[in-house]
Amino acid sequence: MSLSFDQQVTFLYVKDLERSERFYSEVLGLELVLNQGLARIYRVGSGNAFLGICLSSRFSRRRRLIEHHLASS
Repeated sequence: MSLSFDQQVTFLYVKDLERSERFYSEVLGLELVLNQGLARIYRVGSGNAFLGICLSSRFSRRRRLIEHHLASS
């Protein structure tokens, strides 16, 4: 039995979603095909391969703590 894939998505975890979004769309010129709020999906090339970036929970927790601290200062 052989496996066949119609589409493929590779996910990368990032610490700054907005900065990474700018890099992949503006610098690399990848087409954003889906914004899921906590993740962005980009088309890679002309086929059915995609790159997903999403905020790492390790970094998002740290970021929430910093934002909370700054807001209460």
